[in-house]
Amino acid sequence: MKGLVGCVRLDLDCAEACYATASVLSRASGGLDRVTRDLLRVCSDVCAACADMCAGHAEEYAHCLVCAEACRDCQHACKDLLEVLP
Repeated sequence: MKGLVGCVRLDLDCAEACYATASVLSRASGGLDRVTRDLLRVCSDVCAACADMCAGHAEEYAHCLVCAEACRDCQHACKDLLEVLP
């Protein structure tokens, strides 16, 4: 159970990073291309770390597998978006 405390904290950090990134992207304010790219990189990195940690608990806890898969999906979406940004 002790290992899950760090996992939950990382989950919360990941959720915050995803929310911040989505908020900036949804405004499409323009002129913040470097900031947008930086946010996408951070979000991708945090999602990767979260997915790795959750995958480590997935055999014991089914919800960790769901979290790991969602984080991988978000990680790949951020990378895909980085490739198409001007």
